[in-house]
Amino acid sequence: MGTPLFLCSKSPRRVQILGDHHISFTQIDNLLTHEPERFDFETPKEYVIRLALSKAHASVANYQGLIMGVDTIVVNNQKIYGKPRHHKSAVTMLESLSGGVHKVITACVLYDSVRSDWMVCVDEAEVSFTPYDHDQVDDYIKSFQPFDKAGGYGIQDNPPFIDSINGDYHTVMGLPINRLLKIFSHYGIVKSC
Repeated sequence: MGTPLFLCSKSPRRVQILGDHHISFTQIDNLLTHEPERFDFETPKEYVIRLALSKAHASVANYQGLIMGVDTIVVNNQKIYGKPRHHKSAVTMLESLSGGVHKVITACVLYDSVRSDWMVCVDEAEVSFTPYDHDQVDDYIKSFQPFDKAGGYGIQDNPPFIDSINGDYHTVMGLPINRLLKIFSHYGIVKSC
């Protein structure tokens, strides 16, 4: 029998990706009460790894298996975009991304509570947006309420302003499943074909 997997995230997208790939897991609460600020010396990649690590570390108690903390950020001109707090901040984020290319970085930190071992899985993709106007942004936000999504948009919503994706679609969605499958296989979470 494989190692139990515990996902400390309430993201419906991450749940969907794991389900689509027939991964057996238990969803647990992310017990991190507030996300730490970025240090001046941290790269965006280092920061998102630290966020995922903080989530996994806060949630390890009482679970025997592989505890997975995950975080996704959008990076535009070295500025990090998390989740918008309200409609206005979502508008500001999306308008600043118009007509440009930005990065989406998703980090997963997996803690093996049996062996006291930490593992990091991180991936990034580039997303290109077409130019768009305020009304298109406003309509999208009103329709999809993307306040739980980094950068103020969800790739799975098929926003009309997506031009192209260079990288793994699932990384942009919030879980680099193609990289994770190899780790899961090592732990017996995915059965070999």
